[in-house]
Amino acid sequence: ALKETGDYDVLVHIPPEVPQPIILASAPAVAVGVTMPASFAQTSTELDLAERRAREESKGDLTRVVRMLYDNLFPLPGVPYDRGHVLGSLVVLAQEGWLLRILEEPNPVREAFVKYLREEGKPEELQAFQLAPVSSLSLGKFLKFVLVRRMRMAPEDAAQVAVRLGNILREKGKPQYFDMAYFDQTSGQFKWKA
Repeated sequence: ALKETGDYDVLVHIPPEVPQPIILASAPAVAVGVTMPASFAQTSTELDLAERRAREESKGDLTRVVRMLYDNLFPLPGVPYDRGHVLGSLVVLAQEGWLLRILEEPNPVREAFVKYLREEGKPEELQAFQLAPVSSLSLGKFLKFVLVRRMRMAPEDAAQVAVRLGNILREKGKPQYFDMAYFDQTSGQFKWKA
């Protein structure tokens, strides 16, 4: 009834240009009252920039993204790795549903991870991976291998990346990957589940 009388516009005044904050869809939400570590915003920004760069350089070709990941995880002797390419590749692959395919299907990245489990992991870790390559535990081990072992990230920073990837997978209908890592409110740090 207010709309018909014209009083609606008087009661509900909406300025024509209301500034809206830009929120990236993949950025994790933070609960009210939770104090995040200083590195949280820095890592989130780094992931956003790395994702954009990986998308631009791959021109939408996911096989290029996988290649970018491999080339930077295992660079040729004398060639430095690019952490941004690795992080961006992981985010893009998670968003496009290919991160789990890397663990499931034969490819050089998967083979290197299996070799790592065989040579440096525990025998039960390799068996668990071979039985369930796309389980939450297997993906968590893979991300630790990539981020902590190969990229030499601090475990807390790597766990933050895992939380972000878990959130992306959850948004894509795969909630079982949500808890690979978590934010411990008591210590104020990101931690790995296993």
